[in-house]
Amino acid sequence: METPKQWSQRVLNHPDEYCILDTETTGLNGAEPIEIGITDLYGRLMLNIRVKPTILIEADAIAIHGITNKAVKDAPSFARIYTDLLKAIGTRKLLIYNASYDLNVLKNACKAWDISYPHFYAECVMLRYSEFVGDWNPRFGNYKWQKLPSGDHTAIGDCRATLAVIQEMALS
Repeated sequence: METPKQWSQRVLNHPDEYCILDTETTGLNGAEPIEIGITDLYGRLMLNIRVKPTILIEADAIAIHGITNKAVKDAPSFARIYTDLLKAIGTRKLLIYNASYDLNVLKNACKAWDISYPHFYAECVMLRYSEFVGDWNPRFGNYKWQKLPSGDHTAIGDCRATLAVIQEMALS
């Protein structure tokens, strides 16, 4: 099994095989994306778009990312940007900080718009980083999840913060 350092070095040595994805969402449970960002492993922008969800953005979520219902009322729907999302990802594997959450957000959007979910291949950077930090949680028998260092609660900002975490692990 790869250590976090070995994993991150392997990922960084194959930059054309990966991209980093992040979403800002309507909330926690049953959430849909309201902002989707994708960068390559050089930090270059591949997609940065706000989308209008089918549900309202919760006040707690607005307090975190600052994106209001008014801010997305004229944004395109997920259905309208879906092809752009798939094109930006291409055949790359996704690197996501808390992959299970963001993948569920994408599944929720596909379900809301009656779009077939493509079952992306994704790796969770948060789990690797949690192992790297090494704060063991005996209650759950795994490493304590770590907040994304330097994330700014924008999709692109969090993509770039995720890249910084991968680079930090590789250089350790």
